[in-house]
Amino acid sequence: MGKIKLLGTKKSEKCNYYVFAKEQKFFSIARKSLLDLEIDNYDANEFARPCDKKYGEPIMNEEDFIQDYYDKIFTFNNKKYFITIIFGKEKVFLIINTISDKQEEVSKILNKFVVY
Repeated sequence: MGKIKLLGTKKSEKCNYYVFAKEQKFFSIARKSLLDLEIDNYDANEFARPCDKKYGEPIMNEEDFIQDYYDKIFTFNNKKYFITIIFGKEKVFLIINTISDKQEEVSKILNKFVVY
């Protein structure tokens, strides 16, 4: 899976904002991070997967090409987090909003995958 370059960050009491380099490995890192943030297993694992044309189900052993993701927004949520992932031309923006201060918890999860 590897690590991904963190280009910038901004944090407040109830919002964590990260900017990443737009690299293919972002998808696998995002899926793992979503699972660690307790997002529904199916929602997290199907993220950035192509769909089977016959059944419409995600193909779990394949992955979309990240350069095809431009001006796309995805959201995920549970009781603790509301997560937005925005794909730009050269960067990916990850915004994690919380009801209470979860900065330390979020940072601990993401730091496993980040190169500064």
